[in-house]
Amino acid sequence: MNVALHKEPFHYIEITDMYSKDEYEQMMNEMLQYENDNLLLPPDNTGTATDEETEVPLKSNKGLFIDTIFNRRECSKILTLNRKLFAVLASDITNDSWFFKGKPSNHDFTLLSYYENSDYYRPHIDGTDITALTWFYKKPKKFTGGDLLFTEYDIKIECKENYTIIFPGNIRHEVSKVFIDAEYSNNQNGRFTMTQFLTNKYNG
Repeated sequence: MNVALHKEPFHYIEITDMYSKDEYEQMMNEMLQYENDNLLLPPDNTGTATDEETEVPLKSNKGLFIDTIFNRRECSKILTLNRKLFAVLASDITNDSWFFKGKPSNHDFTLLSYYENSDYYRPHIDGTDITALTWFYKKPKKFTGGDLLFTEYDIKIECKENYTIIFPGNIRHEVSKVFIDAEYSNNQNGRFTMTQFLTNKYNG
């Protein structure tokens, strides 16, 4: 795992090789099973951002809030292994960031999204303090696009396997359209994203 803090034009953390090979495979297999079982839902059922005038969803993909289907976190490899994110946010790297050091997050919920051919997510902001994205896909990679764009800063983060980016949820961002050749489409060859939305849940 390699962790880097960026402070310009806003504070964000990049992590390459977030998970070990075994962890990645376990999480990927769980994602593929959800897709096989048709558990991934259309945008209307995954809390999507919508156009302010038309109220049409800003995204085209399928998704599932994984927390809603398990009574115990340990029943899911994804929900168990993604606790690593909190270790990163508690590490010394955040000492140099006024944003991350000042945002103690102790609660999250996890959205799994799947992008097939022509899927996208138009510019939007998230309603939580911190957003963390991790990307998964079958190898070799059969799609292009699906990159993360920070709309107001002309920054493009290429979609890479086992890569995590953590950033303020109120920074406007989007996902560029995914392109998959017809021979590979509709066979789980697209872009899986694990999104962790982080907040501070107070007791009492």
